[in-house]
Amino acid sequence: MFIFFVSFGLPLFAGADEIGLEYGNKLEFTFAEELTPNERDTLERFNKNPAWSPDGNWIAFTDGDGQSIRMVPAEGGIAVTVYKINDETGTKAFIREICFTPDSQKIVFVVVVVDPELGGITLQHDDGSVSYEKSIPNIHSINIYSGEYRILKQGGFDPSWSRDGRYMAYVEFDERTWAGDITIQHNGAPAIYDTITGETRYPADYIMTDISFLNGDYQLNTCRYPRISPDKKTVYLSLTVSESHQIARIPFEGGTPEILTTFTHEGTRCDNIDISPDCSWVCFDTSNQIVLYNIEAGALFDFFTGREYEENTAENPAPSSRALYHVSWAPNGEEICYTMSEYDPEPVYENIYITSFNPGRYSLNGTTVDSRAPAVFSTVGNYPNPFNASTAITFILPKSEQVIVDVYNVAGQKMATLTEGFMTAGTHAVSWDASGFSTGIYFAKVRAGISVEILKLALIK
Repeated sequence: MFIFFVSFGLPLFAGADEIGLEYGNKLEFTFAEELTPNERDTLERFNKNPAWSPDGNWIAFTDGDGQSIRMVPAEGGIAVTVYKINDETGTKAFIREICFTPDSQKIVFVVVVVDPELGGITLQHDDGSVSYEKSIPNIHSINIYSGEYRILKQGGFDPSWSRDGRYMAYVEFDERTWAGDITIQHNGAPAIYDTITGETRYPADYIMTDISFLNGDYQLNTCRYPRISPDKKTVYLSLTVSESHQIARIPFEGGTPEILTTFTHEGTRCDNIDISPDCSWVCFDTSNQIVLYNIEAGALFDFFTGREYEENTAENPAPSSRALYHVSWAPNGEEICYTMSEYDPEPVYENIYITSFNPGRYSLNGTTVDSRAPAVFSTVGNYPNPFNASTAITFILPKSEQVIVDVYNVAGQKMATLTEGFMTAGTHAVSWDASGFSTGIYFAKVRAGISVEILKLALIK
């Protein structure tokens, strides 16, 4: 991994002064590489797929062509290149969905490969443009500090993680799919991989009996975006039901999907699902808008207006010049980042915006549906565990509290104080660098006000 640093001013794009304050602020950053004017203009104008790190420090994103991953401090600054596609192999590849591991150490992402030996097709069009069909998605990871690169899953997409870092949810997609082998068990199904046992299980029965509906594009799969709720009780996902996408949920241990929404327009999509840190809201994009589903009230809201969301059922809806998509929650639940695009009619820019989230603005019949604050203090756990050198301890505060996190050995001796101070309500993570400690069992004592919880930490070197 190579990291370079340089700074320069960012231009304002046409139409930027027409963007309302309700959309928040554009994430401002400079690039580290030495770039030609054309490269710089392209990278400034086209960046998307934002992912907020669980520690709140970083926002990662891809360039518009899906050839690189960069990350920038959440408040803006210098964008550091983390990964670039190696195009020397002659195989066309793109980066699509990205997310962080819960310890904020790695970025997990999907690399889509157009491989002729696996059925991949490159189409040359009369206007000179190129498109691709029958690509295979694979799940990769890269450590943002060490540069360690791994392929986590051959044939899979839409990855996400349980908050404790033990489980990775994704959608199975076998590389033999385009060869017409439709008897592959669990192909196209939501999957949960256990990083401790190495086992994969499938929480919902699903059998792909036909691939014609995919039309050469795995993204048209019936199941998309499985997301493990922060309390690890539920998997939320997007399912195609009668030609429309719906938000659905499955018990984490498995069961029959429960359909939560009632979209009726053929072709309606529910894309890029993300769950609020307090498990109260499901955020997604549909019809170029960002929509919230309140889990307790079972109601849909337009994120920016606060009004109940009304599906556009027109047969030929008027084209929109602006699209909003790719949502990622801040770990404190008080902000989101997302992609905004302008079209005229071709894309003018794709940029990342950050805006605040105020749950009090969403109401039904005059009554707010705000249920953001968790009822009680709780620890989520530490990840990784067992660990070598460092681990992150995560906990949830129902209100602002004085917090102290201490580490003890098995003899009850205090070995370290990781944090001591006032913290606001929400989800927090504290890291312990144990590089100077010996292998063994330790205990983290997390005190919030008068509440105390103990976590067992296993350090292995």
